[in-house]
Amino acid sequence: MADLGRVTGSVVSASPSAPGRGTRRRGVPTAVLTVVSGAVLTSLLGCDALREVGSPDDGLPPDAPRVFFVGLEDGDVVEGLVELEFGSRNFDIEEVGDGFVHPGAGHFHLGIDAECLPPDTLIPTAAPWIHFSDGSSTIELQLTPGPHTLVLQAGDAEHRTLADPGLCTSIRVQAVAGADES
Repeated sequence: MADLGRVTGSVVSASPSAPGRGTRRRGVPTAVLTVVSGAVLTSLLGCDALREVGSPDDGLPPDAPRVFFVGLEDGDVVEGLVELEFGSRNFDIEEVGDGFVHPGAGHFHLGIDAECLPPDTLIPTAAPWIHFSDGSSTIELQLTPGPHTLVLQAGDAEHRTLADPGLCTSIRVQAVAGADES
């Protein structure tokens, strides 16, 4: 479960994910947004042009560590209770536990209406940041209607940001009131 701390501001509520709640504006239920590797899609569809789902076209080398949003893209319109899912490539997601910083490993942090923090910055434990110290990669959020910037940033066991440019990404979404909120 995410450590929600004192989340305030544009987030109305946040809770551990429960399948079947909320809908992306494009009509795809959030519960069915699943990562499927490009290799599996290629073998199923016989197409060589597919890239890994959720993998950003960020210009970094293929072996560079990176974090990304799964099933949500810059400019998407979302409504209702939104389930966010995060992914990583060439970077191990682990829970904070043994008190040691492990190279090439860490956990997710989500900033709501925030910006990527510079390298070696201690990520705040209060709004607008949510820590996923348990190594989880999903959360449900009720965003207030309007534009929002979502920032996904990896941090080490000490909750410090890392220098690799692919370990922080941001997207802009437009939240609208869901049918049950109107």
